Amino acid sequence: MNQLTGVELAPYYQKVTDQANAIAKRATFSFFLIGVLLAAFYNTWSAAFVGGVVLLALFFVPLALGAYNRYLNSLILAGFTIQFHYQLQGLQASHFFYFVVLTILLFYEDWRVLVPAALLHLVFVTLLYFKSDHAFIQPFVLQSGALTVGDFTLHTLIVAAYTILCAIWSELQHRQTSESAQQAAQMQKQLALIESNQQFAESISEGKLKAEYPSANPDSLGLSLLSMRKSLLEANEREEKERFTTLGLATIGELLRTHVNELQTLCDTVLAEIVSYMKANQGSIFTLEQEGTRDEHLKLMSSRAWNRKKFLEKRIEMGQGLVGQAAIEKSTIYMTDVPEDYIVITSGLGESNPRSIIIVPLKNEERVVGVLELASFKKFESFEIEFLEKVGESIASTILNSRNNERNKELLEQSSMMTEQMKAQEEEMRQNMEEMQATQEEMERAQRMLSEQAREVNEKQNNLNALINATSDSIIAMDKHYRIIVMNDTLRKRYKGTQYEGLDVGADALQTLGAVRDEWKAHYDRALAGEHLQFVLKSSVKGEDSFREYFINPMIDAKGSVFGLSVVSRDVTQRHKAENETQKRGFIINALINFTNDSYFAIDKEYKILIANNTLKNRFKTSGIELNEGTKITEVLSADALKTWQGRYDKGLAGERQHFTEERITGDKRLFLEVFVEPIFDDHQEVIGCAVVSRDITEQKNAIDKAAMLEAELAVKKIKL
Repeated sequence: MNQLTGVELAPYYQKVTDQANAIAKRATFSFFLIGVLLAAFYNTWSAAFVGGVVLLALFFVPLALGAYNRYLNSLILAGFTIQFHYQLQGLQASHFFYFVVLTILLFYEDWRVLVPAALLHLVFVTLLYFKSDHAFIQPFVLQSGALTVGDFTLHTLIVAAYTILCAIWSELQHRQTSESAQQAAQMQKQLALIESNQQFAESISEGKLKAEYPSANPDSLGLSLLSMRKSLLEANEREEKERFTTLGLATIGELLRTHVNELQTLCDTVLAEIVSYMKANQGSIFTLEQEGTRDEHLKLMSSRAWNRKKFLEKRIEMGQGLVGQAAIEKSTIYMTDVPEDYIVITSGLGESNPRSIIIVPLKNEERVVGVLELASFKKFESFEIEFLEKVGESIASTILNSRNNERNKELLEQSSMMTEQMKAQEEEMRQNMEEMQATQEEMERAQRMLSEQAREVNEKQNNLNALINATSDSIIAMDKHYRIIVMNDTLRKRYKGTQYEGLDVGADALQTLGAVRDEWKAHYDRALAGEHLQFVLKSSVKGEDSFREYFINPMIDAKGSVFGLSVVSRDVTQRHKAENETQKRGFIINALINFTNDSYFAIDKEYKILIANNTLKNRFKTSGIELNEGTKITEVLSADALKTWQGRYDKGLAGERQHFTEERITGDKRLFLEVFVEPIFDDHQEVIGCAVVSRDITEQKNAIDKAAMLEAELAVKKIKL
């Protein structure tokens, strides 16, 4: 058990002193009252009040000033015994007050406090013995008389003995108090440590392994708990590291198994998971390409930054930079002192250099197949580096498996092809054997069939030649190399006497085209690409002013492959002139119907406008309606107008001609319109639409009405006359 220091025991001693001071204070008051009581019996009022007040002042003034002293208190209490001896005029009983004082001073548990009182009493007794005849001493011995040697000796011995006994008792009490204080303090310490151990144990049980121990000086149990906490922290740290490695390997292993047959997807997916799992900021995966050749290098397969894929292309030679060095040395490179120009991590907050770079070779049994590079603002722990090296081995193994699978797939496909070829060859050989057995029989029949086929081919060729030569259209066909394979007589006759006269079967169709060679080659290439072309060109082969329509189409075999093209052209000069004439007539019609204030429009059987003059369009435009060809007239009319005109349109589309006059109110104007609805017939006299003409006859109507009024007025005047 550790002994308490004086500083630690001071509170306990102070408590004893405070208790003793309280007793001494009450004793001082009591002695003052005893002095007053004795004064009443022995008529010693002056001694009681003067001596008592002085002694009270000596006691309470220092106490009030904060200079209270136990040794002074010892003298004050001893002083009261001298006062009582004076008041009792030397009665022997007065000496008992000294023993009472020593008893009171025992409460201080300090033998040194007894010394002032003992010395004062011994001095007083000595004066009583040696100066008993002195005038000052006489009042103290009136009742007892002068002391004899025996009385003095006996009194001195008794006082000394009692004083010594009180000192011994005081020291024993002091030691007992010290031991009690030691035990109490130790108990408090033990209780505090028990509470600290309990709190610490509860924190550990709640999983708060990093909680601080409440006491600065733990006991053996506390040390055991701290040791246990340390072991648990180490175990927890090991478990966290193992969990980190196990979970990471499991997660990445699952990704590797899922994408083993897709190398690019594998690299992208695995890199994204590693960057996220390691809380890195950037990452890249390089794979070894052209292994074992002069062109052996590292190719950037995937790159990520801030959880986003970067589409970069990069090639690093073996031994070039840190990545190439890691691949050559087959060992991990970990840097925390990153050069300023090595790499910069860019984010929305700006740019900064990473705090650490780790480059791990992807190797399987010392065979490097790639490199993994990570950059981060945080430093990588040793267990994270070990984890990356294990992951690197898994990735390397998967990359090898992926490439082996690709090679095996290619070999399997080649093997399958060879097997199929062998089966086909075997089947062909079997068929050949069977055919060889029937060769003799087939030879004669083949001869007959060949003769028949030759005849049929000649007949078909003659029929084909007759067919293509019997048409007025020009026909030419060529293969994919622009060599002419078919050309009819119509085209030969047309080319006779021109620069194209030398063209015939077997010739290059482009050789005589001259300045238009590139233009026609482009047409031919489009047809060879599978496109069907149709267009009209002005022909100038013989200086003629004619138009020809061309049809250029690809020629496709039974397998769907283009093996050539055909060009068919015909004279469409008359049709072209007719179309021009029709267009001119259209212009004339538009000019006629637009050069009038009457409204003209025509609709088809679906109520779609075929033509409308500007007068009608402007009339609708004032109402915010755009009237265009193809617009359904029934969709732009108001409900009231449609209700009126729907029946008129239907009658016109049914072949009925209509002519009527109607009155129309427009704003504050009153209009009169003459309307003609005429059905439109085609060449077969079938109705294909109807035309509507509206003519404003308001002025005519007003003139007629005015004329009628004038005639009526004239008639009235004649009657009056």
